[in-house]
Amino acid sequence: MLDNAKLEITALEAGKKASAPRARKHMQGIKTHAHALRKSITGHVSSIPIKKRVAKITPEAPNEVIEPAQVEPAHSPAPEPTPEPTPEPVGQKKRSRRVKTTLS
Repeated sequence: MLDNAKLEITALEAGKKASAPRARKHMQGIKTHAHALRKSITGHVSSIPIKKRVAKITPEAPNEVIEPAQVEPAHSPAPEPTPEPTPEPVGQKKRSRRVKTTLS
């Protein structure tokens, strides 16, 4: 099937216009067979039994009651310092004007 499609495509590239429908027909056949193969692969994968995960072993929690006096208070993060304000500009530079001079 692949060989037939390849022959028709090379004939089409050589300039034989009649090869175009045959090339498309062979390509459609390849697509149909690929879809059937994908479907059978999916069916095979779904028939494989799923391995169960091993349960995680967690150590038993002690039955000891913690009193509030034993718990350390959580430290809050220090506030970020505020940046110093930038000074205002003193003044804008004035543009110098060019003086037009005329030759007399």
